[in-house]
Amino acid sequence: MTRIPVVDKRSASQPDAAPAGTTAAAGEPADPAATPVARSSERPAEQTPPDARLAAAEAERDEWRERALRLAADLDNLRKLVDRRVEDEVFRREQERLARWLDLGDALDRALRHSTGASPEWRNGLEDIVRTFDELLGRSGVARVDTAGPFDPTLHEAIAVVPDPSRPDGSIAAVERAGWKNGDRLLRPAAVVVVRNGAT
Repeated sequence: MTRIPVVDKRSASQPDAAPAGTTAAAGEPADPAATPVARSSERPAEQTPPDARLAAAEAERDEWRERALRLAADLDNLRKLVDRRVEDEVFRREQERLARWLDLGDALDRALRHSTGASPEWRNGLEDIVRTFDELLGRSGVARVDTAGPFDPTLHEAIAVVPDPSRPDGSIAAVERAGWKNGDRLLRPAAVVVVRNGAT
């Protein structure tokens, strides 16, 4: 009679214990307690203090403000330069246009000075023409330079000096050529004879 071997089911259902020192099989989670925790060698970035960030922002703001002020000043200077050049060019062209009329005025003044021996009617007629001429130029803002006061080097050109005890030194004895101005700008100075007592 054949004997059938008997197997202990309790011992067969339990797997053999893994030898000491062996690792877990692939795909099985490692024991967290047995896994060493890696330490980072990098230090956390240092945070900039709020006061430092505020100071940097204010410095940048001040720099841009200074740039804006300089730019505004440069633009204002450029505008003034352009305006001045335009004004000078307009004045130059106006002066060229008026030069022909001033020559006519000089001719009328000479005729009036040399009309001392003419009849009163002739002289009065010349005076009316000169007066009308001055009024026409006055409508454009052009007027004669005043020669009633003392000599002014900014308005008058001394072409001669004469002694005259009846007049104070520096006064204008005669006007040889009228001066003209356009508003506040001098078109040409008046050519005058100046009194200087004691002159040789």
